[in-house]
Amino acid sequence: MYRNAAVTLGVEHAKITVAAPIPVTGESALAGIYYSLEANGAKVPQANKDLAQEELKALSDINAENKDKVRVTMPISSMRL
Repeated sequence: MYRNAAVTLGVEHAKITVAAPIPVTGESALAGIYYSLEANGAKVPQANKDLAQEELKALSDINAENKDKVRVTMPISSMRL
């Protein structure tokens, strides 16, 4: 899920590890990615941040609706060329 959001933000080469002791949706982890990018000089347009949030929420919702089935993690990024 974070790969999709990172690509939307303009990140091409990064290793992203996200962990939490309890089930979470991931918005704060994505905010941490924005902060890290901007703290290192990257300009991240607000439109990209908003779209990345929408992608993360959509995949999170799909996973929640299908929690007893196969998890969706890369459908959007696998379609990008």
